[in-house]
This record gives sequence, structure tokens and C-alpha cells, in this order.
Amino acid sequence: MKKVFLSILLAVAGMNSFAQAPEKISYQAIVRYNSGLSVVNSLVGVRVAILSGSSLGPEVFAETHGPTTNSYGLINIQIGAGANTGPALSTIDWSANVYFVKVDIDPTGGTSYSVTSVSQLLSVPYALYAKNAGNVNDADADPTNELNTGAALNGDNLEITDAGGTLVVDMAALKLDPDMSVTNEIQTLSKVGQVVSLSLGGGAFTDDVNDADSDPNNEVNTSFVLVGTTLQITDAAGTLNADLSSLSGDADADPFNEIQFISKVGSTVTLSLGGGSFTDAVDDADNNPTNELQTISKVGSTVTLSNGGGSFIDAVNDADFNPTNELQTVSKVGNTVTLSNGGGSFTVDDADASATNEFNLSATLVGTNLNITDGGGTLVVDLASISGGSSFNLSATLVGTDLNITDGGGTLVVDLSSLQDGVNDADADPTNEFNTSATLVGTDLNITDGGGTLVVDMSSLSGGGSSFRVGQFYQGGIIVYVDSTGIGGLIAAPADVGGLIEFEDVGNGNALLAYGPSFTDGQANCAAFLAAPEAVEYFAVQAADGYSNGGFSDWYLPSLFELEFILQNNYVLAMHGAAMSWGGWYWSSTDFNTVGFNAYQGNGSTQSTQQQSQGTTARVRPVRAF
Repeated sequence: MKKVFLSILLAVAGMNSFAQAPEKISYQAIVRYNSGLSVVNSLVGVRVAILSGSSLGPEVFAETHGPTTNSYGLINIQIGAGANTGPALSTIDWSANVYFVKVDIDPTGGTSYSVTSVSQLLSVPYALYAKNAGNVNDADADPTNELNTGAALNGDNLEITDAGGTLVVDMAALKLDPDMSVTNEIQTLSKVGQVVSLSLGGGAFTDDVNDADSDPNNEVNTSFVLVGTTLQITDAAGTLNADLSSLSGDADADPFNEIQFISKVGSTVTLSLGGGSFTDAVDDADNNPTNELQTISKVGSTVTLSNGGGSFIDAVNDADFNPTNELQTVSKVGNTVTLSNGGGSFTVDDADASATNEFNLSATLVGTNLNITDGGGTLVVDLASISGGSSFNLSATLVGTDLNITDGGGTLVVDLSSLQDGVNDADADPTNEFNTSATLVGTDLNITDGGGTLVVDMSSLSGGGSSFRVGQFYQGGIIVYVDSTGIGGLIAAPADVGGLIEFEDVGNGNALLAYGPSFTDGQANCAAFLAAPEAVEYFAVQAADGYSNGGFSDWYLPSLFELEFILQNNYVLAMHGAAMSWGGWYWSSTDFNTVGFNAYQGNGSTQSTQQQSQGTTARVRPVRAF
């Protein structure tokens, strides 16, 4: 909270010898912040307490007020008229002691008070005591000629009038700001020669800097040079070194104003922004950087680096200097494997001397059948029960002894190395290394050969259910609709094709010929357009028909209802990074058989449809049925 202080203007109380004398003390003050600015037109919280004996004495009375300052910061309250829960002001025996008034202020209008002013109460409050004085000598028995009849502030003088005349009190000592203006106390600082002066009577002093020649220019800094993190500041007196390493974090948060560039002119290398320069010790008389390039060559066994780079003798002993006759080849005769040029040999124990019947040669997926081929032939494994009744698997390839099976969920790697027994064939029986069976039990693939049975968990390929699902990546696209059988539906391409194109070439002046009336069968619509004599003029249909992805080329432009399936599942496409253009329009193959119009369109964000006229352009998102 901002600190405040009071400028006390006036504190008076009416005095009356009758019993009806008011038990109140008038109190005026200006509320200011410690900056000197008045707290104007604001509700302030005020707590007033009467202290007995001293400025630190006990409270004999306390109350609170909630006045509002005027445009000058002035408040007017009456002590004795506030909110009081303790002893009343009338209970104070003013003759018993001296008293002080303590005023606390909360400039926000609340009760978070801070001590602002403590001052002694002088004679005025003791008029309250006078009403009880029993020994007043009032010889003329006239009670009116003791009353104060007027009080006015005239300049710095307080004029108090009663029956006896007017008493003038000089209040200059209490004058803080009679015109209530916070601006006319502003002072300015100036210097003439060596005399420094503060305006508005603020005094002056002589600057003790000894500048014998009275020349202010020879104290001017003449240069600033940054060497590393040291700032060298030079003036007439010499150079001052300032360590700026603590500022190396780039205080102005501007990474560009520290960039320097290096350049070379002749043999002089210079760093920009005053970074200095040096002479390159390399003697390059012709200033040509290209004639220092070197090349390496070999003559016989001597390897030489050009431009005086030296040479050495290649330690390889190659008497005929022919680099090709050190190549080696591997070969096998019967069970013996040999590396040429003295590279050694080893024997493979394979009684039937057949290199083909001990290992798997290939693994391919045809529909839901996994075909595993080795030297003994091809084993067919039906995987339909783990594909949800349809083929989720996209591919199966054999890499070494790893069988990689891929579907929409990713790639499963199956290690088949335990099925290959092509080295030690102790029983001389070439047939018991063949795979003899492969059966699917639940989601376990059991592959059996002469060495036993290998169990492969295929649960990760089960598709998570018994049918295809919307959002599955399948056959080159993303499924946006699955029919009631669970094994058929609609696939949307993962991207637009052809950019913004017309539905048909309207530049030829031909009226539209209706070929695509169906709202549900886009494949039939497109077939009709493609069979038309002017088929090449239907650009949107041609773009979809020419699209190929995932090894499939039977893509087509969707009908209006098929397009709506895509639009309704745009969030599914977005999950695959294939969202339709936000706010973009897409062609359907459902035409609008009225001259001047082409076909229906759908919007990628609002999912609304419209009939669109000839000559307009839209996007194309192919689909295919499965």
C-alpha cells in the first residue's frame, strides 16, 4: 500500500458555557501520498484516537470515519461523531492531563490503517471542559459575549471573532500548499560554470571538480573498444578497463547485434564490428587460392602428394602392381566351402549335399493365407481366424531368418532361425529339416519341423475384433465406412489428387450430358463417364480414375453419399495426417442434369453439400470399395 501523510489545515471546536455545548472537535486535513500527490475524490478510511499524557500514551477514546476527499484531497470530519464502541468523548477529563490526537489513514477506504499523524491538542478542545466549570466569573451575567461568533482564514492568518473582538493567529507555519497545486513546487537543477543551483529558492553550491582550463570537451570519452569481455573506455585521462563478463548472456535479447563477419584483403584478415585484424602468415604472393590445391597419386609403390606435400612407400607388397588380383571369391564343392587366394576352407556336414532343403526361401501373404516356402515346398497357413474374417495383413516377407508380417497395426517380426538346421545333419536325413506343419491355435501359430514345434504369438495381428473398423489403414487408404457384413465397405485415399480442377471442360461449349445419376454408386457413375465419347473432358473423373496407391488402381470419384461418408469421418483422416482441406469443396460423381451446372460438391469443414456450376473448380479425393 502506498504511504500517505496528512497536511493539517484546521482543527477547532465550538465552545459553550451551557450544558448544550457540542461534544465534538472539527478536524480538517489534506491526504497526500508520500510522492506529494493528493488523494483526490476518493473514499478513505480514517481512525482517530485521543492519547493521554504523551504521543505514545494510552488511548482514552477512539472512533472511525469514512470521508471522501474533494478534488484537492481535503477531508472534513468531526471527532466525536464517528463510529465508536468504547468510551464517549464526553468522558474525557480535559483538565486532568495533556492530550494528543492520533490519526490513521487507509487511502483505499478500508481498515488497513497506517499511522499518519500524531499531534498535541491545544486549547480549543478544552472548551468542552469549560461547560462544566463551576467557578466561572461572568460578572455581566451575559452568556453571549463569550461565544466565538466567527472563524475565517485570511491569507496566512486565522481570524477568530467573539464578543470581545477578533483574534488574529499567524498560520504560516502550517501552510503546506495554499493553492492546492502539486505542480508549482517542481524545481529544476542548473549549472553555470561551477555553480549548481536548485530553483525556487532551493539553494546552490560550487562543484568541487577542478577543471582548470574550463574546457568540458577534454573529459569526453574518445573511444570505446570491446576486447573479449573487457570494455576499454578512453578519455583524456587514459583508458579505463571494465569487466563485462557478467553481461555475456546478451541482456538486450537480440541475437543479431553480436554477429561479426570475417574477411580477407590481400594477406590481412579482419573481423567486423571492431574485432581487429591480423596478417595471414601464409605467403601467397599471387593471391590465388586455387593453386594451393593438392592431388594424391601413386606410381608403383610410391604415394605422392602434389605441391611439395611429400611421399611415402606403400607397405603393401604387390609385385605385379595389379590391384585386381587380390580379390577373393567364395565357392562350395559338395560340403566344402572355399575362399580363393589362400583364404582357407571349411566343411558343412549335410549328408544329401543339398543346399536348398534346410531353410525357408520365401513367405508371402495371399488373402488370408500365409505361404511359407522352403526346400521341401510351400506350406499354406490360414490366418483368417485372426484377421477378423478378412485380410488385415498387408504383406509378409522373409529377411534372412526373420519373417516380417505387416498389417494396419504395424509389422510383427518372427524369428524363424530355430527352424533352420542346415549345418549339423547327424542322421543324414535331409527331410527332417523341412517344415512339416503349421497350424493356428487361437492366435498362436505353431510351426513344426524335425526339430520340434515353434509357437508364434499372432495376437497383435488379430485386428482387435471380428470385422473391419473405420479409421483402419487398409489397401492403400483409410476405411471410412464398413457395411453390415463387416467385410466390405469404402476406403478413402490418404491425399487429394490433381489440385483444384473443373468437373468437365466447359470451354468446348457443350452442354452437360448426364452420365452419373446415382447418389450411392460412384463406381457406376464413373464407369459411365469414362465410357462416354467425350470422356477426356471429365477432368475430375479422370483424375480419380488415374490414381493408384497401395498396389491398387481401382479408385474412382465418390458419389454424393459416398463423399458424405468421407466428410463425416474427416477427423479419422486427420489422425492419419490425411485430413480433407478445411473449408475446401470436393467433387462428387453425382451430376446435376441441368444445363449450366456440373455436379454436387461437399465441403471439408461444414460437411454441407451444394450443386455447383460449370467453370468452377474443386478438389478430388478418390475412393475405392472393398
